[in-house]
Amino acid sequence: MYSLDVVQISRVQAKQRAGRAGRTRPGKCYRLYPLAVYHDNLLDATVPEIQRSSLAGSVLYLKSLDLPDIDILKFDFLDPPSRKFFSLCYSIMNLVGRARALNGAHLHT
Repeated sequence: MYSLDVVQISRVQAKQRAGRAGRTRPGKCYRLYPLAVYHDNLLDATVPEIQRSSLAGSVLYLKSLDLPDIDILKFDFLDPPSRKFFSLCYSIMNLVGRARALNGAHLHT
């Protein structure tokens, strides 16, 4: 099962959210953390979601389509996942393939 992780906002996101307060009508932005946390603990920008979440399902789906023109290792991702990620995906594919082979053997005997 895949899920999105809760991550701390970045300084860029904090500024953007503050800018939204009062945009359509009078409003205020209340930050529930000290200024020191803003300066010392928040990242300048968050890591893109594509790098934080698992793309294993998407990679497995692309591979299942068996499209000869798409090499997933050379695919032009906006923020490409690491090579370690692809190794994990291929390990999962091998495990799924073995499980299917074992299930098929049990079904036909």
